[in-house]
This record gives sequence, structure tokens and C-alpha cells, in this order.
Amino acid sequence: MTLKFCFSFCLLLLTMNVLSGQAEYYTLRDKVGLVRLYMNQPKITHYESLINNSKLTQDQRNDAKIALEKFLFDRKVYISNAMESFGLYYEVTPVYFIPDSLWRAFKSDKTGTYFLGEDGLVDPNIKLSADQQFYIIAQENYDYDFRILTSDGAPPPGNFPYKLKHSLFSKIRALMGSMATESVKRLNKQLKSYQ
Repeated sequence: MTLKFCFSFCLLLLTMNVLSGQAEYYTLRDKVGLVRLYMNQPKITHYESLINNSKLTQDQRNDAKIALEKFLFDRKVYISNAMESFGLYYEVTPVYFIPDSLWRAFKSDKTGTYFLGEDGLVDPNIKLSADQQFYIIAQENYDYDFRILTSDGAPPPGNFPYKLKHSLFSKIRALMGSMATESVKRLNKQLKSYQ
């Protein structure tokens, strides 16, 4: 009797989790995803302050300028890879791309210009309509380590799989190939499993 009760209780919990996950998935389907791209503005500001620091030697300022140029190039590659991968492999909802450096401005006035066009630059023609609901696709720990958040920045309710989870083989493929592609494919597959 006790074993049967435990089995029934576990089955009930599993069913409730699946139904809760399905409900959250269909809630996402009615929204757009805002991919918040990590730009590391403090690092950019640091390099700019070194470049403009008259107390440093010209060589030190040149080194800071070279480091900033390399870092900005890295961020352009990151933006390009993320945009291309979401465009090709993310099927859950449409997505818009916003640099995290513009996130505070967006939160205080959603009618402004914040979203990136195909060229990776802010495009004044891309805006959310006033009634458009959204959720956030943000960076977890690394550039292509994504998590899903509600519009207020909280994890979705229940046990919805909001953090990207790699299997051993998907992590190996990501390390050997395009991290952006593998991460977006995995996120898409993880979310669509609740379809």
C-alpha cells in the first residue's frame, strides 16, 4: 500500500511539473524573446579611461587602445554569432537583440531605439509595439550560456527549465565547433520539449 501510494504521488508530481512546463511554454509562445547581449561596458569604460589618462605614457595608452580594439572586435564576433544562431536555430518565438548596456534605458522607456539590426548596430526601425509582451534570454555565466527570464528578470514560475543544460555530448560539440550554434540549438530543443 505504501509503495503504491509513493508511486502514485511521484507520478502526480511528474504530471504536474510537465503540465506546468507546458503552460509556461505556451505563455512564451505569445511573446517575443529579447536576447540581452553581454557587452561588458565596464571593461570598455576602463580601456577608454586608460587611453585618455594623460598620466600614462604614450606606449601604455597605445596598449590600452589596442586592447580595446581587440575587445570590441570580440564583441562584434559575439553579436554576429549570436544573431546568426538565433536566426537559424531558435524556433520558439521571434527574438530581438539588445545590448545589455541599453537595458536600463529600455526598462525605463520601452518606446526608444534599442534593438540591433542585421548589421549589429542599433536600428531605429526595430521597436516593440506598446502592447507587445516579452521575455528575456540573458547570459548566465558565459557568452553563450543562456537562461530564460520573465520580463521583470525573474525565473519563470514552477520547474520550467529556464537554464540552458548541456549533455556531455552537446558540450563537447560546443567546445569543438560553434559554441553559439550548439547553445542555441540546445536551448531551442530544451524549450520545445514542453510543446
